[in-house]
Amino acid sequence: MLFRSKHINPNTAEEDKQQVVVLYDSESERHVICFEDVKRPSGDKDFNDAIFYATASVDSAVQEEDIAGLPKVWIGAEDSDWFNPNNWNPAAVPDSSDNISIAASATYFPVVSGNVSVDAIVVEPGATLTFDESVVAELTGDLTSTSNQVINGCVKMKGNKKQHIFGDTQLQELTLETTDSVSVEGNLSVTHNLIIESGTLVTNNKVTLKGSPQKNAFFIEEEDGEVVGNVTAEGMTSSASGYHYLCTPLQNQTLSDVMDDITLLSLGGNSSSVPFPNCWIYDETNTSPDKADGWVTPGSTAHVMGAGSGFALNTPGNAMIDFNGPVNTGTIIKTLTHTVSQGGSVECPPDGWHLIGNPYPCAIDWSKVILQIGRAHV
Repeated sequence: MLFRSKHINPNTAEEDKQQVVVLYDSESERHVICFEDVKRPSGDKDFNDAIFYATASVDSAVQEEDIAGLPKVWIGAEDSDWFNPNNWNPAAVPDSSDNISIAASATYFPVVSGNVSVDAIVVEPGATLTFDESVVAELTGDLTSTSNQVINGCVKMKGNKKQHIFGDTQLQELTLETTDSVSVEGNLSVTHNLIIESGTLVTNNKVTLKGSPQKNAFFIEEEDGEVVGNVTAEGMTSSASGYHYLCTPLQNQTLSDVMDDITLLSLGGNSSSVPFPNCWIYDETNTSPDKADGWVTPGSTAHVMGAGSGFALNTPGNAMIDFNGPVNTGTIIKTLTHTVSQGGSVECPPDGWHLIGNPYPCAIDWSKVILQIGRAHV
């Protein structure tokens, strides 16, 4: 095989540039060009959807090296240093105009210890690509992984055209700083931060914000950013068993989305129910002067968890709960009640109290929260 790349596909539409391979048959002295009609890494990979061959009366008439637009191939001839030119074919460290292919046949696989900027990266099946955690890798093209890659550091999609993330990949951090869109075509997990500074992230319901004992991943959408499609948000409780105060960061969630992770006991019951309920919400409109009576159990798994509405859940330590849906973004206004308890106008301990949760899939700056009632009441 001489080379393989979508970049020699003459189709003018970027999203239709499927993989092409060029072979050389020494017996017939023919160059064979094979096209695959389905996007890699999916498809049947037979490369027989369109086949052409070319011959030349003089071998030197066919250029096989240093062809503009073809990828630099990592061969890892000497070591794992990305910045060693002898590890690349052609022998030069890639720059921002280069498309990169990490060959599975490499002697050593690359370790990136400093920031890099390239066009596109393809990691072949069986190959690995390792970033130090502090590395920022800027891409103006696609990221293709076919080996369930786990990539530390930050991958920044920074193109002025449509970009894609193909294959199953786990990233420590993904940032969009693009004038167009990034479409996720394979299962993508983010362990730390997913930040949309500008551009549109098209999730295709394939993005997961991972939860772990160390950190639940954050999603941050800035003013010039947009997300289209559903996201799965995982959240892991602390290591201590007992009640945890939780709030969903996604839209249109019900307790059925909790029930698939934690068995909810005696919904619609009360403190006398057996087994004792393990899920509670706080009802400020309850007029009992006893503040404990404000805690009630939701009626069923159909109970809708509105943006900012907290709930108390008794779970084992390190319990994982996940939600799937559109992400809460923008300004969220929560209308609160202040109900006078039975017995007259005398202020009672439960009056006006609500269980409010963080409605976003990231931490919030408390100084930015606008409280019309004043902070002394929080």
